[in-house]
Amino acid sequence: MKINKGLINLKLISRLWYYLNKKRKKNLIILFIIMILSGILEIFTLSILFPFLMAIIEPEKLLEFKITKYLLNFFGINSTESILIPLTFLFVIAVSFSAIVRLTNLWLNSNLVASIGSDLSNKVYNIYLKKNYEFHVNNNTSKLITNITSIVDGSITFLTSYLFLGTAFFTTFGILITIFFINWVIAISTISTIGISYVILATSTKNKLKNNGGKIVKFHRNLIKTLQEGLGAIREVIINSSQITYSKIHKKNDQPLRKAYAQNQFLESFPRVAMEAVGLFIIAFIALVMTITLKNNSTLLPILGTFALGAQKLLPAIQQIYANWAISTSYSHCLKEILNIFDEEEINSSKIELKKIPQKSFNNIIFKNIIEFRNIHFSYQNGPEIIKNLNLIIKKGERIGIVGRSGSGKSTLTDILMGLLVPKKGQLKIDSININKSTNQQYLYAWRKNLASIPQNIYLTDSTIAENIAFGLRKEEIDFRQLERVAEQACILEFIKSTPNGFNTIVGERGVKLSGGQRQRLGIARALYKKPKIIIFDEATSSLDYQTEKEIITTINNLSRDLTLIIVAHRLSTTKNCDRIIKIEKGLIVEEV
Repeated sequence: MKINKGLINLKLISRLWYYLNKKRKKNLIILFIIMILSGILEIFTLSILFPFLMAIIEPEKLLEFKITKYLLNFFGINSTESILIPLTFLFVIAVSFSAIVRLTNLWLNSNLVASIGSDLSNKVYNIYLKKNYEFHVNNNTSKLITNITSIVDGSITFLTSYLFLGTAFFTTFGILITIFFINWVIAISTISTIGISYVILATSTKNKLKNNGGKIVKFHRNLIKTLQEGLGAIREVIINSSQITYSKIHKKNDQPLRKAYAQNQFLESFPRVAMEAVGLFIIAFIALVMTITLKNNSTLLPILGTFALGAQKLLPAIQQIYANWAISTSYSHCLKEILNIFDEEEINSSKIELKKIPQKSFNNIIFKNIIEFRNIHFSYQNGPEIIKNLNLIIKKGERIGIVGRSGSGKSTLTDILMGLLVPKKGQLKIDSININKSTNQQYLYAWRKNLASIPQNIYLTDSTIAENIAFGLRKEEIDFRQLERVAEQACILEFIKSTPNGFNTIVGERGVKLSGGQRQRLGIARALYKKPKIIIFDEATSSLDYQTEKEIITTINNLSRDLTLIIVAHRLSTTKNCDRIIKIEKGLIVEEV
């Protein structure tokens, strides 16, 4: 078994160590000390067993050992018969203390692993939340969710098995040391027999375990993707009678996933059954050798009893080493993926000093006069240019309409405006400040505070109307006076008051309990609650019927003239009250009215 790939994967552990906080590192050091203490106590427990059994069978023989004579004199014991009580007491204390240490080890192990698991999950989630918009465009949500949940769980399984492996290693080491001092020939024979057996097993199963680990990650991601798509589009699935199709896709991924789990579980556990026979063989072999070699048969039973207890402890300990090695090998792929995410984030993170400009002064710095798109070019990864050398100036308080066919670059332009996408070439300037410049990142955050966007499909959570308008705030942070003001401006206050629970009415998943017009009005209220300087309507009325669209447009037109409005639409009728209308085709401004 190769050390760097099998029993002790120090490279993975050292990489994980780097990302742990001081508290977790301290806890791991304490746990490591407990592991060592557990091994020492195994030595002490087995060492005290031999004189304990000897004191029961033939106490006079204990006087042949110098250490026994010294202890008898030290404790003032005058006869060998009197030694049985203190030895019994000592043996009971050793066994009890050993059990307490093992339970402490188990408790610390479980709680520490749970804490590290929470740390890793939160860290991965936080990394994804801070990623730019282009990253999310290029990555499937199912992959990210799998990494935050299943891959983190797999990493914790790896760490748990690795820590249990460490405990089993020190236990095994303590038992072997004790047996070695009693009879080194039998000790070497025992460890050779068991060790070679497990090395053969580990060598033959290593590749299968690793391959299955990779399959588990792959099929689990596919499974989550299938579940998201099938349940997320349940309306279309029912209408199109696509249940069988999605069920087959689910089975295609679920079946091999379960099979890989089952194979790994079998490979982790089957040696225990096989090694039980090896254990009985070893005990029989020890008894035979001792009967032949020991001249004094009176010591046979104490030595055999000590070896029998040692073997009884040794076999489960070695099985634990193998089983936990197998588990860690199977799940090492998960920890590698998580650590790769951390490594990449550390390399790419631009350590921004937001304290350079006080948060309170942001609104006084950003957007007093104009927005300028200067020679903007944009394309997604390995794709064609969507925006080509675009130049545009928007003044504060203007109402700009942006029209064009699907795929013309309208939404991409507004994503660049919101700082979600970074131009490949050119500059987005707000009052002469290039907000995409790496040294100006604090201005980008300030700029976003001035923006609100109302998309075609408003994302609503399965919570109250109040929580959906004040999106991203905790319930206790919501200003209900502000809620009423913005709901009135969005022409939805009357509807809210007509519901049984008012602002505390639950809207259902994705706002299923609301009409399309009501969802859009909630979106407008949400935008206004933020008190923005600029509101972007990105195809906000394209999915509505004519009458509802007309009502929403009237609502938009009645908004304060202090707001800068950018209205993206297919139809000219939606933008007829704008100060200017910009027509875009193939990423170029072809007309301005």
